[in-house]
Amino acid sequence: SKRGTFFKKMKESKENQSNLEGDSTTEGKGTKALNKDMNVLALSKLHHFSNETEFNEVLENTFHNLHEVMNDLKGVNPGMVIDKTNDGIQIKVDDTLFSVSGGDYKLMFMSPESGVRLYVLSSEAKRWVGEKDGHDFEGLFTRDFMRHAYGIPEFKR
Repeated sequence: SKRGTFFKKMKESKENQSNLEGDSTTEGKGTKALNKDMNVLALSKLHHFSNETEFNEVLENTFHNLHEVMNDLKGVNPGMVIDKTNDGIQIKVDDTLFSVSGGDYKLMFMSPESGVRLYVLSSEAKRWVGEKDGHDFEGLFTRDFMRHAYGIPEFKR
């Protein structure tokens, strides 16, 4: 029966979760501790800029890429306005404002859903990652943007 199959799959899922929790690399650690360990590992592999010029070049490339990605979506979002400012980019969709700027060797993203988030460049992943938890800037930007506009931003590597 369908109900029996459902409960069997639930039981298998719980057993698989138990097996993961008993793994020697995770033994005795709660989820928060594991997340903290992963974040420390991710954040320990940050790119250290040799000077402000290098940072500004990376930042300008980020802004250029973001501008291109958003420009591609103007056709399906006719009211969207993209403004390049002195310190970044502002994207307005209807009454919703997204802002991306930089300073102090960090990228700052502001949206109505996520508030203000700071990002640092990961040298290993070659991506901007959340300063506190290591999440990906492009992923969070995409999630927040899609709530207010049409289309999916396709970031280029």
